[in-house]
Order: sequence, then structure tokens, then C-alpha cells
Amino acid sequence: MARSPSDPFVERALELFSALGLPVSARRMFGGLGFYAGGLFFAIGDHEEGRLWLKVDDESRAAFEAVGGRPFTYTTAQREVM
Repeated sequence: MARSPSDPFVERALELFSALGLPVSARRMFGGLGFYAGGLFFAIGDHEEGRLWLKVDDESRAAFEAVGGRPFTYTTAQREVM
């Protein structure tokens, strides 16, 4: 379940993302939170784990992996990790 914007996790994430210089919002998404800047999805958050995953592309993926970034994964109803 997504948390209200007054939740400390959401507040901290929005504070971090304020450096983007765009309005950033958080919405419920897949049992977690989706973060949007200028209406475009760019990150997913897991309140329970206190983690954020940023959307990457082929150009930026290596830079994130170099500093320990890991891909977002989830387990399907059939117990398959995606």
C-alpha cells in the first residue's frame, strides 16, 4: 500500500528528487510507489525496504552498476523472479 505524502520515506525521496528542478510526485504503483517528474515515470520506491530504483537506459546502466546499483526485481504469482 502506498503511503501518504506526509510519510517520512516519501518526504525524503521527494527532498532528494527536488534537485531535479521539476515538480516530482509519488503515486501508488505495484504495491509500492512510482515517482514522476514532469508527468514522466522515473523511479520506483519500496517503503518497507526503504529503497529507490531509478529508471535507466543502455547509456546510464553501466554508471549505476559501477556504484553498486542493482535492477528492480519482483516475484510473480507463479514464483518467478522478474
